Order: sequence, then structure tokens, then C-alpha cells
Amino acid sequence: MFFNVFVMNMRYLKAIALFSAAVFFAGCSEKGGETPGGEDKPSNRSIAEIQFVSRLTDGTLVGTDGDFSSINDYMVNTLKGRKEASLTLLDRMDGAQVKKIMDLSVNTYRWNTFALNRMASASVYEGSAVFFNNPASSVASYSSGNGSYVCGLVPSVAGKYQKLDADGNVISSNDVTSDINFYTVRFSSEDQINAFGGASGTMMTIKQAARNMILIGTVKNSLFDKLSGAVTAADSAYNVKEIAKGKDYTIFMLSNSRFWNYYGYEEVPLAGDIVSYEISVGWK
Repeated sequence: MFFNVFVMNMRYLKAIALFSAAVFFAGCSEKGGETPGGEDKPSNRSIAEIQFVSRLTDGTLVGTDGDFSSINDYMVNTLKGRKEASLTLLDRMDGAQVKKIMDLSVNTYRWNTFALNRMASASVYEGSAVFFNNPASSVASYSSGNGSYVCGLVPSVAGKYQKLDADGNVISSNDVTSDINFYTVRFSSEDQINAFGGASGTMMTIKQAARNMILIGTVKNSLFDKLSGAVTAADSAYNVKEIAKGKDYTIFMLSNSRFWNYYGYEEVPLAGDIVSYEISVGWK
């Protein structure tokens, strides 16, 4: 399910904003964290950053006005609106936070969509707000077990194309953009992972739609190995990489190494246990 929210730049259009909502069912130098090892150093690479803001718990992201202010400050001032970011996820913003999502779109001049992760009840939606800079060319969602949805879109992501010397140092860098097949999900039960893996699981469906897809989401800490095994069993060309482990959940990246590199991440503390994980990836 998606709530697609499109907010046009109010300053450029002299304070006239257009809102449209719809509901759908169905790497710069290497950063901290884990980095690839045992591989030949490439002579060139693309690198882009995806921000994943989360508590990595079962709680909602925004609990107080102070939480929202810290996230707003990060997106407006640290990321400079759309200037320093092209794809940003706010984990567990949930359906009740639609007004705050709208406010962030206005303040940052960015488009967004609400990616449903789980229907807690008929009126309670848990999910992520995904911010991007240009209209996405496609959106879709796929059921994956009881109450779980894998949500995807095709945003344009900005990055750098770098040439490297024999020691891996950057000798030239050019701005590049690419439309990517991006998905996100949150797994909280074994049933959801069973529905995702396997010969006829959700993973096979999204992989067949685009073999060069990349999925960044969260999984319950105790289920990470189960997820990794399910993905390998479905297609050994794909793998699950642990990015960051929190109190209850782990951020992971699922991709085919033929199409994607992972370069690491940096943590930017925002408020309390809210952290922005700035993840560096590169397409091939």
C-alpha cells in the first residue's frame, strides 16, 4: 500500500502547492561499518548515498515534537533539502504521521510516498515515508506473509562516477544519476520470511520484474539468519548483507553483486535513539 504524496515547490510556484494522494494494494571514500573484502580493486565505480532514519525498535519514529524537530532539522539543514540527498527513508513514520510527512515535503521541496510495511489493524498502518527528488516512474506493492508488504518504486538517484588509481584513490569524479529499482520491507515474523523466499515467493516476483533491483529494509534481529538462508535458497546469485544492528531490528541490503556494490555506512545521531544511517552503495 502506498500513500503517494506529491508536493510541488511552494517557493518557486509562489506558495501554490499541489497535493495528490493515492492508495495502492497488491560509494567519495569508504565509510564506516562493513566493507567488501577480498575483491580486486576496480579502476572506476559509481557511488551514491541512501539515508535510512530509524530507531531500530518496534516503536514509532516520531513520538514527540522534539523528535520531529530533529528529523526536520536534519533533512532541511544537514541534507540541505534536496541538494545533499536523493533517496531518504524514515522508518516507522506510520499512517498517523501523514501531516508531518507533508510538512517535511514542503520544507525540503521533495516528493514522497508512504510505503506500507504492516497493517496492525483495519485503521492502523505501519510503514516508512520515502522521500525522493523527482516523480517516481513506477510504484508497486506485494504481499509477503501475514500483514507484511514489500513496497517498491523507481526513483532517480544522484551519485558520483569516480575513476580510481591503483591504490584506490579517487583521481576524478563526475556527477551521475540513475533510475533504480528500489524496494523496502520490514520482517517481524518467520511467516513473512517464508512467504518472501522459496521458488514461488515474493522475492522471485520482484526479481523477475527487475534483476538489478536493490532492497533495503529491516528484519527482527533473531530472524536475520532465517532471511539470509531463504534468499540464498530462492536464488544463490542474491545475498543479504547486514548493515546495522539495533535493539530489536537489523537494517539489511538485498541485491545481486553483479549489479550492486556496498561501501559501508555512517551513523548520524538525531534525537534520543533516532539515528540516520547514511548508506553508501554503487550500481554497476
